[in-house]
Amino acid sequence: MKQFYPYLTALILAGLLLSQTALAGMESFTSSATYIPFPDVAADAWYAADVQRAYELGLINGKSNGQFDPEGALTLAEAVTLAAKARSIYEGGGFTPGGTPWYRNAVQYGQQLGFLTIKEYEDYTVPATRADMAGLFAYALPSTAYPRINRVGTIPDVTAQTAYSHEIYFLYHAGILTGGSDGSYQPDTTITRAEAAAILNRLALPDSRKPLAYSGGAGQITTSDGGVKLTIPAGWTQERDGLFFQCGPADGSVKLELLALEKAAGQTLPGVTAALVQGLREAEGGLLLTEQPENRLFRGLACTRFVYETGGTSPAVATVYCIEGPNYYYALSLWTRQNAGAEAETQLKQAAFSFDLALS
Repeated sequence: MKQFYPYLTALILAGLLLSQTALAGMESFTSSATYIPFPDVAADAWYAADVQRAYELGLINGKSNGQFDPEGALTLAEAVTLAAKARSIYEGGGFTPGGTPWYRNAVQYGQQLGFLTIKEYEDYTVPATRADMAGLFAYALPSTAYPRINRVGTIPDVTAQTAYSHEIYFLYHAGILTGGSDGSYQPDTTITRAEAAAILNRLALPDSRKPLAYSGGAGQITTSDGGVKLTIPAGWTQERDGLFFQCGPADGSVKLELLALEKAAGQTLPGVTAALVQGLREAEGGLLLTEQPENRLFRGLACTRFVYETGGTSPAVATVYCIEGPNYYYALSLWTRQNAGAEAETQLKQAAFSFDLALS
């Protein structure tokens, strides 16, 4: 799984300096080519303006036969190349298409910049799914280029088991993906070259991104601070104590905990995570970290994640996600007892995946 390395950079660098750098990068998306209409792109087609704009920005080209092939399926090789072009323009250069096979340089550039992992795909000549495209485009630019403008509670056909589910939510939050009229994304279907051109324009031109009406899930509960909504399975019990929330089945096989930590000046997400680990270490009299804190995406939100084990008479594994909200940092902990069972673990993951953070 790709890690959210750009977000770590965003946290380490000073906020003002980083925003200036991001602004300069986005300003580099300007017209660099003269568009001559493709013979297979009708002037009244829904995608005509998108194809023209993406071509002018230097993000996409036609086929070797002079056609654009708007309804043709985008291949993984093409998707990686488009992501590489976008990142190279943002960076002011650094990528030259070519190699043998023709997409080799794009693959190497993607691996170097971190939006493509080694051996992520075995065959780049096959059509890319809409999930694949999201997995690439979510990392094509630094995280600061994707400010969150939408709150999306649910995407009907995207679950915790969907490939690149976190990246899909990330791009919905940024207004780059919008889905169909019912909000669905159809992650397993292939994406056309015309659709890719439209999405590229939203990626490169923030003013073209789409605000979405909030779509919360049914039966949600809200934390006491009003910042988070969750949907828990029927029959689960819940307890609240100020900014602490806990829920789970009566047998205690799994448990979900959510702690809200009020923000203080000068705090960063890595710093809060480190303090949380230290606090757990002191409370537990030691802490067996099985996975060190690292930067990830969770439900489209940048977070830090770590995993630890507890001993005693009822050993458990806890996976902790630290997420920054407008007014609080949230520690979302997923507890799984030994021999919890597949059904209980699935319910826990589904409850965690319903995590819905307010915009403000």
